[in-house]
Amino acid sequence: MNLFDLIERIKSFIIFKNIDDFNKNITRISVDSRDVDDSTVFFALKGEFFDGHKFVKDIKNKVALIVGEKDFDFYNYIKVSNSRDVLQFISEEFYNFPQKTMFSVGITGTNGKTTTASFIHFLLSKKVKTGLIGTLGYKVCDKTIIAQNTTPFIWKFFEVLKNMNSCETKAFVSEVSSHSLVQSRIGNMLFDVAVFTNFSRDHLDFHKSFKNYLDAKKLLFSKHLKTNGVAVINIDDEVANELLEIIPKNVEIRTFSLKNFNASLFAKKIEIRTNGTFVTSSLFGEDFSFFIPFFGAFNILNAFAAILSIYNKVSKNEIVHFLKKMPVVSGRMERVGKFAKIFVDYAHTPDAMENVLKTAREFSSGKIFVVFGAGGDRDKGKRAEMAKVVQKFADFSIVTSDNPRNEQPINIIKDIKSGFSNFDQVLFIENRAKAISKAIDLIDKNDTLLILGKGAEDYQIFGNKKIHFSDKEEVLNNLKRLKND
Repeated sequence: MNLFDLIERIKSFIIFKNIDDFNKNITRISVDSRDVDDSTVFFALKGEFFDGHKFVKDIKNKVALIVGEKDFDFYNYIKVSNSRDVLQFISEEFYNFPQKTMFSVGITGTNGKTTTASFIHFLLSKKVKTGLIGTLGYKVCDKTIIAQNTTPFIWKFFEVLKNMNSCETKAFVSEVSSHSLVQSRIGNMLFDVAVFTNFSRDHLDFHKSFKNYLDAKKLLFSKHLKTNGVAVINIDDEVANELLEIIPKNVEIRTFSLKNFNASLFAKKIEIRTNGTFVTSSLFGEDFSFFIPFFGAFNILNAFAAILSIYNKVSKNEIVHFLKKMPVVSGRMERVGKFAKIFVDYAHTPDAMENVLKTAREFSSGKIFVVFGAGGDRDKGKRAEMAKVVQKFADFSIVTSDNPRNEQPINIIKDIKSGFSNFDQVLFIENRAKAISKAIDLIDKNDTLLILGKGAEDYQIFGNKKIHFSDKEEVLNNLKRLKND
């Protein structure tokens, strides 16, 4: 696209323009002044902490065009009433609708999005070149880009898809967060397959109510699914019927369940083995058995969602063969070290924590220890609920900090503490590194330790600063310390 084409497309937004060369070639969109070149259109946005207009004079000679809302008199500047609206309007078209050449799967739900997306990506990539957008990064061609958001903002979302196209990617899988659906981060994207994993309390600091939160999830099916697409629904969840009611008529519905024999895919028998789980199921009325090297009912449901999503794209024999080779998903029930059974997991909602604790009980011969905290500037109402779950399903817990952000860690811990009714088997250690160290000192070789909340994250957020911190690294360092003691 050149400047003339872009200006023609956004002319209804333009208040003033000063262009010296309408033939300039433009290939990228950016809102980050540190990430520009001479073929970039820079959009100056007013954000919560930064105003992009402060940087336009520094980059005016480094970019092809600047779009903003203030009065500037240099060349290749366009003034509009709202630069964010223009960015929203043009992003998809700017990158020439890259999604149209790829088979696409979008996944929403409170928990399980990352694992389900990883399952689907792994299975599909055995057949065709497949991209991935999610919490653990954006897998584009042969590279993994660090994810700033589970679902990137619209200009980045379509740039990522365009880059996937550049290496002839034939399919992609995307986690679709509730935030992204409300904020229109995926534009007018229509998925071939839309997946619902589950629904429970989270993000009420943003959505304000359960209804708003669920309405956000529904948008994936009512607004972002092709008319001849496929909806994959976990009908064990309490809100499943509400979702089923809003799915368009021409959409094929595939359901999965651990207990409902009317589902497209349901479990008939589950066998816990030393190295994973063997499942005998019914898939569209036919027996279908497979093994996954994971534990827990929630992982069976994740596998079910993946199987239904790629059904007809990958044969049943291939699915069985590939599932048993599924690699561990980073930070999702990931075992660290060989002493006892120590796992790091991203679980940070009451429901997810309960699932992880119940799973641990299935294979644990000793006591279950938990280290956990809660994120600052997030839904405060779930903090006491997390404590209640831990008290019910764990033998011993240590409450610590997570990502405090702009709250004092001790105040977050007090909120969590209010959910405990018995303090005999609880410690409160604000420093997360010390909490992990103490937990490892307490466990015996037959015990299980779950370090929850951060998973694969390698940082803690204090105020507006990210400090390097990895639960996995802390565990390994402490195990090394024990070995040397």
